[in-house]
Amino acid sequence: MPRSPKPLYDLLLALFRSNDNLFDLLANYDYKQAANLVAALPGTTVAPTTFTMQALQQIQAHGLDNAQFFDSLTQQFPGRRPYVLP
Repeated sequence: MPRSPKPLYDLLLALFRSNDNLFDLLANYDYKQAANLVAALPGTTVAPTTFTMQALQQIQAHGLDNAQFFDSLTQQFPGRRPYVLP
């Protein structure tokens, strides 16, 4: 089940220390359309709030706000598993 935008937005801001880190996750995500997803993102030099909101919109537009995406986040951030999983 997809999460609501606000909690997912807050989670992404908390997990990723830089736009580059979130960009790398999305660019290397096991998804056939990953190149299209990241092509729609602004440059990583914009404000983190702007970048994260655009990333969230793309994650949702591509239907990636699902269990597999959250599993990948728990693998990348094992110490933050309680915050990632509902």
